[in-house]
Amino acid sequence: MYPPPRYPSPVDEPQRLASLRSYGVLDTPPDPRFDAITQLAARLFDVPVVLVSLIDEDRQWFKSAVGPIPAGSQTDRCIAFCNHALLAPGQVMVVGDATADPRFAQHPSVTGPSGVRFYAGAPIIGLEGHALGTLCLVDVRPRQFSPADCQTLSDLALAVTSALDLHRSLRDLQDSEQHYRHAVELSPHIPWSASADGVTLAIGPRWFEITGLTREQALGDGWMQAVHPEDLPRVEEQWRQVVRTGEPIDIEYRFRTRDGGYRWVRDYGAAHKDPAGRVLRWYGSIEDIHERKLSQAHVEHMAYHDSLTGLPNRRQFRARLKQEIAGADEGALFALLSLDLDNFKAVNDTCGHLHGDALLQHIAKRLSASIRGQDLVARTGGDEFLIVVPELQQPDEAALLAERIQMALSEPIRLDGHSIAVSASIGIAIHPRDAADPDMLLQCADLALYRAKSRGRRTFRFFVPEMDEKLRRQHELKVDLRAALERGELSLVYQPLVGLRTGQVEGFEALLRWTHPRRGIVSPTEFVPAAETSGLILPIGRLALERACSDAMRWPEQIRVAVNLSSVQFGQHDLPEMVRDALSLSGLPADRLELEITESVPLLDDAGNVETLHRLREMGVRVVLDDFGTGYASLGYLQSFPFSKLKIDRSFVSRVTEEKDARTLVRTILAMARALKVGVTAEGVETKEQLEFLRTYGCDQVQGYLLGQPVPAADVPAAIGALGAQKSPGRGAGPHAKLTWGARLRTVSRRWSSLFPLNRPIRQGARELSPAGPTGMRDTKELLASWGELGQDDRAVALHLIQALKATPAPASPHFPEHS
Repeated sequence: MYPPPRYPSPVDEPQRLASLRSYGVLDTPPDPRFDAITQLAARLFDVPVVLVSLIDEDRQWFKSAVGPIPAGSQTDRCIAFCNHALLAPGQVMVVGDATADPRFAQHPSVTGPSGVRFYAGAPIIGLEGHALGTLCLVDVRPRQFSPADCQTLSDLALAVTSALDLHRSLRDLQDSEQHYRHAVELSPHIPWSASADGVTLAIGPRWFEITGLTREQALGDGWMQAVHPEDLPRVEEQWRQVVRTGEPIDIEYRFRTRDGGYRWVRDYGAAHKDPAGRVLRWYGSIEDIHERKLSQAHVEHMAYHDSLTGLPNRRQFRARLKQEIAGADEGALFALLSLDLDNFKAVNDTCGHLHGDALLQHIAKRLSASIRGQDLVARTGGDEFLIVVPELQQPDEAALLAERIQMALSEPIRLDGHSIAVSASIGIAIHPRDAADPDMLLQCADLALYRAKSRGRRTFRFFVPEMDEKLRRQHELKVDLRAALERGELSLVYQPLVGLRTGQVEGFEALLRWTHPRRGIVSPTEFVPAAETSGLILPIGRLALERACSDAMRWPEQIRVAVNLSSVQFGQHDLPEMVRDALSLSGLPADRLELEITESVPLLDDAGNVETLHRLREMGVRVVLDDFGTGYASLGYLQSFPFSKLKIDRSFVSRVTEEKDARTLVRTILAMARALKVGVTAEGVETKEQLEFLRTYGCDQVQGYLLGQPVPAADVPAAIGALGAQKSPGRGAGPHAKLTWGARLRTVSRRWSSLFPLNRPIRQGARELSPAGPTGMRDTKELLASWGELGQDDRAVALHLIQALKATPAPASPHFPEHS
């Protein structure tokens, strides 16, 4: 038996095999394209056997065959003549008489029944340049094979290569089409295409499944019959416009589903153009955004509505009030009613807060039933409501509404067996008779409400000019504020910002304080609006910024300082220069300064303010969006500018452990911030439960009385040290647990000395009641006798503080009331 020889391999064998398999032709059925070539070769050369032989790793496989060898059969590679032809891929291998060729004289096909004498094989060269096999001729007679014959056979081998390339291309195309079909079927997006003039040519199959339309119904302009009637005019107009201009389309609308409902989609596409810019075809995709729209609508509703009653909140009410004022014709009247429930606190105290909440819900329904369709009622506080009443012919119509409301509220409300009688006091202001400005109109209505309450409740009063005394006092406040700026009565305190992951102080927010020699402590909520309306906020803001940067330079270099900016400051073109000057004067690195803005700074429609923010960010300053969650516009703000951080408003943080809606909103904000890679600070954290909730849902930073109250600049290092000594914020000892008796007394004294004239008595009491004091634990009555200059109330407060400090050798820092 003829022993199988060890066959030689081309030098590019691994690459050659990879190229052969990339064609996907091995073990495929016969193909008439290849058969036509082998049959032509048989006729041209008058030979009995023609083969398209492909050389695999250990076999020779025949894609096409003429003669006794069937197509699709194979032989061992080791006995294949064609294997030798691969060794010289650039030429035709010719064996004129196999019996005279030492390589094949003893070959079984030569010595055996086949009686092969002649062989000619032209290599089949693939697209990558590797020999894949041969187109070979076999005869039982010795033959001569001229150079012209070799060229003809090479040309036919090239035709085989072309057939192989076509086979691979068709296979790749089929794979691509199958991949595309699966991608379209599995993708949540629905692809579409349209002609240059906007006629829809194709839509993905999911469109038909969802809408129930047939392909014939949807193509052309038929798909528009599924668009919601309210959205259709807008969709038609925008589609006509983009077809006319060639600009991309990006539009959101609702379309009808098979079950008769509607879903929100985003439809976007672009034109494919030739080099000359002419539109050849439109390609686009439809994305289902229904759940996102519902989520946005929920967030918007929560931002503009009261979570307890479902009524519009103060934000929505102010927007409506501004709209009414801006759109009022000259001489047109409308009324603003300010309503406050009488003795509501007594209901809460007697029946409990749950009944109080239920009562408010009933009141909201009765108020809504009492007003006209064009009126708006809003809940703006605990038991406070505002009503705007447009299109009045005369002021008496507002009085009729007030009487109708009083009548509606007079019917007792039954709650779990309790019969609760309700009444309300109402103040009425008329635009433009009483005021033309939204804030002034609200003040007039509030003044009228106070007058109504003072006149026995369950009544209403119109605003009259005599009530304007409050406005006069506001003017005096502005005058005093100007003097305070000159006398240096304004100061800064700093409240720590604590990282939830590290438990360390990461920064402080600078908070403005005003100690008036006659008024005492003036709340920022009172004097900041006065500063804004008077223009004094500009020098005050500059002073606060420069002082905060200067103070921060004395802190550890990793601690940042946050400064609030007023919308009035954004009206000045030199704001970036002012910030640069403050940084330059203090030497504070820009990345240690955070500037906080709220939605009072217009961004969505003011490119100049956005440019200002970009200039600040380019300086290295971090820009923070404050009070996030109180307005739906905040979502638009996040799209307008890449904020470094956002702060969740304290009104939501305070309710996360009590109200599901607040928890949902806070979780939504935290998830959205993570997706946008924006840091988050939660304001107003006052309980451990709030802190643990925020920690659980991945809040980055917290701020509030639980972590630390505002302190003067001199006490910042101590605050950093005290908080840094804790294992984790909100766990373990309080931030002042390590303070000595004297340090605790100094802390208490500083906090209260600005509110009461108790500084000396408290320090005296600390010294004399302390175990280390000169007289030991003196009797407190004896100590009080030495405080004769104090009034009775102040003496009681001082004694309470000292007794509280005596109660434990290391008490945590008391949570004294303080504005922030």
